[in-house]
Amino acid sequence: MRALVSVLRFVVLGIVVAMTTCILPPHAVGQQCERRSEESKMEKEERSESKNVLGQPLQQCGCTPMTGFYRDGLCETGPRDVGSHTVCAVMTEEFLTFTKKRGNDLSSPAPHFNFPGLKSGDRWCLCVSRWKEAYDAGVAPPVILEATHERALGVASIEELRGSGVQ
Repeated sequence: MRALVSVLRFVVLGIVVAMTTCILPPHAVGQQCERRSEESKMEKEERSESKNVLGQPLQQCGCTPMTGFYRDGLCETGPRDVGSHTVCAVMTEEFLTFTKKRGNDLSSPAPHFNFPGLKSGDRWCLCVSRWKEAYDAGVAPPVILEATHERALGVASIEELRGSGVQ
């Protein structure tokens, strides 16, 4: 029974994190983040060969604050990432205002999730569907192509991402 409660707690936490991070940052590509994850061996193996939208090895998006579905600084994805947190974006005031109006307030701190809130200039792994929604509305934040997972191409085209890319 105890094991079942632990498994359920882990599943619920994963769902809460997935739901809240579609609303939610990082700072430095190339910065080495300490990986802390409870993922399965299969998920780790799947992620070890992750590619970016340019077909190259996936680079880190940021560590301060720690971003990514797995909170390892990478915009990696896997079976538990229902939001597909695959776009590494540099936050702008315009985007933060847009997403807040959509019910996803990324700029306010959420201490219960150890989340300091994002500000303009922070890097964060966004849900690709939210990024695309912002793109269609003309307020998409700039994208770091080298740190954007190739699975983002299932929702956004390389032309859209490249057009919003950081030079």
